[in-house]
Amino acid sequence: MSQIPSNATEFCAAMVAALLLAGCGLGDEALEDVDPGAVPQRVTYEAHVQPRLEYYCVACHNPHGSLGNAGGWNLSSYRLVKASFASLEQAALVKQIMPPGGARRLTAEDAAILRQWKRGGFLQR
Repeated sequence: MSQIPSNATEFCAAMVAALLLAGCGLGDEALEDVDPGAVPQRVTYEAHVQPRLEYYCVACHNPHGSLGNAGGWNLSSYRLVKASFASLEQAALVKQIMPPGGARRLTAEDAAILRQWKRGGFLQR
């Protein structure tokens, strides 16, 4: 088994490269395949976004997580998620490198809900 490089940047770069080579994506669905009725018009952090982030992200991306705030992203509060949404969107929706490896992948419906939250102005409640 290989060791994790002592430099966190090297480790993150290695993980990104491995994921890109593995061709991870949003499951087997395309965003166009999502039933428009499945995505609420009014998406809020508390009702729609927070549960998804708890399911996919927060175990690693919080100060007390298993990886100790992995990648410097703390996704444990509305304020922090809203502030880092552009990076989250790039990693999870555009580049599709998060969640990494064999972790549970966002579904196309999850991605559509996150995008609707952005379009709706990042409503908290």
